[in-house]
Amino acid sequence: YNHPRYWLIRQMERLTSFMVSKYLANSDAVKKYYVDKLGVSADKVMVLPNGIDVDVFEIKNKEGRKFMRKTWGIPESALVLCCVGNLHVNKGHIYLLRAFKQLWKQGGDMWLLLVGSGEELRRLKGELNGFQGRKYVLFLGRRGDVPLLLAAADIFVLPTLFEGMSNALLEAMAIGIPVITTDIEENRNLIRDGKNGLLVPVEDVASIARAITVLRKNSKLGMVLGRNANIFIKKNYDINVIAKKAEGLFDKIIN
Repeated sequence: YNHPRYWLIRQMERLTSFMVSKYLANSDAVKKYYVDKLGVSADKVMVLPNGIDVDVFEIKNKEGRKFMRKTWGIPESALVLCCVGNLHVNKGHIYLLRAFKQLWKQGGDMWLLLVGSGEELRRLKGELNGFQGRKYVLFLGRRGDVPLLLAAADIFVLPTLFEGMSNALLEAMAIGIPVITTDIEENRNLIRDGKNGLLVPVEDVASIARAITVLRKNSKLGMVLGRNANIFIKKNYDINVIAKKAEGLFDKIIN
């Protein structure tokens, strides 16, 4: 939302804020942005996080993993990285792609699944020109089977430059695979570095590559991070938990 392309929308937000009784932000970071950058009064902004149906992701199992890997001819022994998100510049795919190229050249069976569509597709494919391992990068477009895709992956990487609250990150954490994402305020609402995921600096190819290498060499750490992430999401972001919060907020508005 702080991208230059949304400048006009932000001006409209400022001009019309006096007409709004309440704002609903999906994270504390979004609330802070509205207060600090748009001049909205803090008492006008309520926070209601995104929620997901954790059960949908927990039912995925080894059978789903085997099915999806077989679909694309990915060996069971291969390390599979996955990123789910629209192919927009703010998602930072280019940095993940460059990190993947570095690691692939060092050897080892490694694949990258990029799920989503957008204007960055041509640029990202262009980044693979002349890259011998380009067949190991799969552009899968928009998908309706994200839980299965995540079940097929070993590590989820979201190199985003800014967010509100990422549903893709919530979903990866819910399924229990280790996540690597950027050290921005929005993501720190979900990730405790070294506890339920790994945080890396924004636009830092080397740091992304190092984090992937850490998890590649330490499967036990990945299991701990994934398990902790799953527990954290169940406790705080399951759709039933969020629904109760929504009822409480709306009751305050009505009453």
